[in-house]
Amino acid sequence: MKPSDQARVRRWRYVQLPILKSPLHATLVAGTGLALLAGACGSGVSDDAVTSASQTSVTAEPDESTTTTTVDSTAIVNDTPLALSSGFRRCSVLLSTGVVDGPLSDDPEIARAQQWRADNGLRSDEDWVRQVPTMNRTSPMANAFDAPLTDDEVTELTTRGADIDHEALNAYTTEHQATLGGYWLDHTSGAPTISFTENVERRRAQVAERIPGVRVVAANLTEAELAELQTTLVAQLADLGLQVSSGVLIQADGGVVSIGVPVLDEPTVELVAEIADPQLVCLEGQEPDLYTAPGPQAENGDGWRLLALRPTDLPFGIVSKQTSLEEIWTNFAPGEPLPQVDFTTELVVTVPTFGGGTINGPCGTRFDGWQLVDGVVRLDLPSPGGQTGCNAVAEPGAYMIAIDATDLPEGPVTIEIVRKQIPGAPLRETFTR
Repeated sequence: MKPSDQARVRRWRYVQLPILKSPLHATLVAGTGLALLAGACGSGVSDDAVTSASQTSVTAEPDESTTTTTVDSTAIVNDTPLALSSGFRRCSVLLSTGVVDGPLSDDPEIARAQQWRADNGLRSDEDWVRQVPTMNRTSPMANAFDAPLTDDEVTELTTRGADIDHEALNAYTTEHQATLGGYWLDHTSGAPTISFTENVERRRAQVAERIPGVRVVAANLTEAELAELQTTLVAQLADLGLQVSSGVLIQADGGVVSIGVPVLDEPTVELVAEIADPQLVCLEGQEPDLYTAPGPQAENGDGWRLLALRPTDLPFGIVSKQTSLEEIWTNFAPGEPLPQVDFTTELVVTVPTFGGGTINGPCGTRFDGWQLVDGVVRLDLPSPGGQTGCNAVAEPGAYMIAIDATDLPEGPVTIEIVRKQIPGAPLRETFTR
């Protein structure tokens, strides 16, 4: 990174703000192709104990690069995934090491809020996390983060690092660019932090004198070396047939290249291991039990048939009468033949794609069938293909599906939309036939 003029000052001050809703987004630093993302790592207060992170842009294809990357900064809560083979670490674990005040809640949502608060150096005991949403809060950003905040907490988070002499910081990092490992705002401690590969003690003394409040730690590689490693790995993995996303995480205990793969299964991890050093690379991707293999949308399956998938919004619901079907179809698929439905044996379900348009893949959905479980119709709506190769969309779309209703209970029908790649409870509604 070449810190120059006022552009870098503005961009550094921008990325030092706390991260809003996950997934996280990095911002490019002018003229470098690198971006800094204030990470949520570490719990120590000494210079050598701090662990923070920054992230670069994603390269989804070897001949393309985008300006945005996403990293899950939420710690793994109440769940311990199997260790990755060949000694690789999950990037999300590197980014989330704040120590929670007291035990984690049995409620997964509260536990996630506790961990996010700990990762950002905020009070994180369960009683406080439950109390904050009940308080009188006036800040428009009080609910803009991954956990509710008090007005004072919003102010503290959004002003971290504001009193640092950014002009002096820019000048100093430019002076020692050749050995600069990176710089970031540590979320846990709130301290601006820079790292160097050489003369760390001398740099620490100089920075303490010239730029009070900035922490200095050791780096294993310079920013330029990390960027070169990132580019090389992406190209080599493409040659092996694996398209990945990528980034750079800069921490106090050393920088690593983050590689995003579709799924963290053993064959994929071992493929990366053929060319990558696990000490210099971390991995992110879907856990194997959450992964759905890519493939086209089927026209029918056991007990169901697809009537239509159109780039038009429809609310989640059921259609149980011919007249209702005719009315909905006119707007949903104007000019197209009305599908034949036998409402004595079938029920029509309308299912939104949640802003995914008609995309089949990581950013979209695919209807994979349904099951009757304890009297509830459970619709399987995965996002196949894992976490990479994803072009973000925000477009209307909906399915119209006829399901075999011969075994459904009489009266109201409860339907769930199960999206196993999306955290949180399934969407469930009860409809009157």
